[in-house]
Amino acid sequence: MPTSKVYIWLRNHGLTPAFVVFLIALIGLPFFLYSALSQHAENEARRHARSLSGVITIVRSYYAANVASRLLQSDSKAILSENYHRIPGAIPIPATLSIELGDDIRQRAGDGSFMFHFVSDAPFRNRVRPPLDNFQAEALRAFRRGEGQEEQWRLETEPSGSQRMRLAIPVRMESACVNCHNTHPDSVATNWKVGDVRGIQDVSVDLSLDGQAQDSWVLSLYLLFFAGSCLVALREYQRSTSSLRHLNADMEASRLALMAKGEVLQSTVDELRTTTTALDKAPFMIVIFDSAAPDMPVRYVNEAFQSQTGYLATEVLGRPLRFLHGPETDPDTVHKMEGFMRRHIKFETEILSYRRNGTTFWSHVLGFPSLNSQGALLHYVVCLTDVRAA
Repeated sequence: MPTSKVYIWLRNHGLTPAFVVFLIALIGLPFFLYSALSQHAENEARRHARSLSGVITIVRSYYAANVASRLLQSDSKAILSENYHRIPGAIPIPATLSIELGDDIRQRAGDGSFMFHFVSDAPFRNRVRPPLDNFQAEALRAFRRGEGQEEQWRLETEPSGSQRMRLAIPVRMESACVNCHNTHPDSVATNWKVGDVRGIQDVSVDLSLDGQAQDSWVLSLYLLFFAGSCLVALREYQRSTSSLRHLNADMEASRLALMAKGEVLQSTVDELRTTTTALDKAPFMIVIFDSAAPDMPVRYVNEAFQSQTGYLATEVLGRPLRFLHGPETDPDTVHKMEGFMRRHIKFETEILSYRRNGTTFWSHVLGFPSLNSQGALLHYVVCLTDVRAA
């Protein structure tokens, strides 16, 4: 669909670009939340694995420096051995201590959420250990390459579908460790130096999004409330937009109707202006009355009327016709004229009239109603002609 058609479709449905962006953000919110929770779960699992590995490292270092090292330097008959269980009076070497300490923590956890492995590619001869898996071997190679990394980690998916965070920490040789390994009869390597990577501590922790969701139940409830509120707001927005669209349509129709009426009115004004110009320039006197009013006041007089009677238009507008009559004017004729005008009947007569300066003249009077196209009365027109001047 072309861009212009898409814009028109959105506009017709009351959707502005900003609102479309908001809808996209709202739809993407669950995916963003899932991604954020997954990242948070990974970080938490890695932090727990790092903490557990750190505890075991501290215990092993303390044991190597303050127990195993002191024992080797003394005249004690105690023996350090990985098989200390089989030798009376023997105590475990630091590596064995680390392995058994990790096993004990795992057993105490009881739910399999934590696993610990102390592994090396150069174990003692009598120790039966499985070969290193891909993660362990790659981590050990990376640490020995000296790439400046102090940990390796990755996510693994179990056959059950659950995920685990595996974290590898390098086990570096300390001075007490070097002396022991380089002189121990079961050691396969006797050229260790302080700082060499002897092996790794492989710690794995369950990664549970369910736990994260439970810990974030308040956030989840708020997000549900937020989404529901947005949907309600969207519905109200669409209703308001629809009402506004109908209102705009009605206003547009009204505007077009007013324009049409304005054109008709302008045409009428133009015609009236033309008619008024013709009336103003007529050679005989013209007076227009409002016959609907009780006293039938004057609404218009032309230029001929003003020049022949001496009355200005401003002096006679709003006055009844009687201002042209005087003491010698026949009252019966005046009464008949007013009756014809009130009944909107055409008439013709002669009557004695008075000018503004008091002089008299006989005028021929022709009166008739003015009607519109529907037959409704507009006003009453009276034409006067000076008989002597004629």
